[in-house]
Amino acid sequence: MARTARRYEAVQPMNTGNIWSRETAEHSDRIENYCVGIYSRLSVDHNDRKAESIENQIEIIRQYIAEENNRIKNGRKLTVHDIYIDRGTSGASFQREGFERLIDDVRNRVVDCIIVKDLSRFGRDYIEAGRLIQKTFPAFSVRFIAVTDSYDSLYADRAES
Repeated sequence: MARTARRYEAVQPMNTGNIWSRETAEHSDRIENYCVGIYSRLSVDHNDRKAESIENQIEIIRQYIAEENNRIKNGRKLTVHDIYIDRGTSGASFQREGFERLIDDVRNRVVDCIIVKDLSRFGRDYIEAGRLIQKTFPAFSVRFIAVTDSYDSLYADRAES
């Protein structure tokens, strides 16, 4: 007959003199670090449009990152790699200098999370934007977040195709 008496005993961690508990060490191993590319675009930079200014968009994103990083229980840390800006550029086309530099960093696996203020700042061509968000970014394991639209690809329902 097999011995089963010890099978149900709780495993006690060894005291090695280390101040880190087993639970803390296990928790730190589970933290996902995201290398963030902040993207901001404004087609026309007017002083009367302060709510949509490049600086305002970046500040909203930075506040979001700070709030997310303060939530220790979520196990994810967002670290800004770079800020990609297209000032005075239409969102109708994705042929934009800042955007192309961002995509190069995605392809080179430097950035694995893109954060924008909202989807309209990302681009106005919604078919191409959808293709990037639903197909291209997941292929590169890139998380996409649109702050004021409350969209995070990590939690979005994606249809498998």
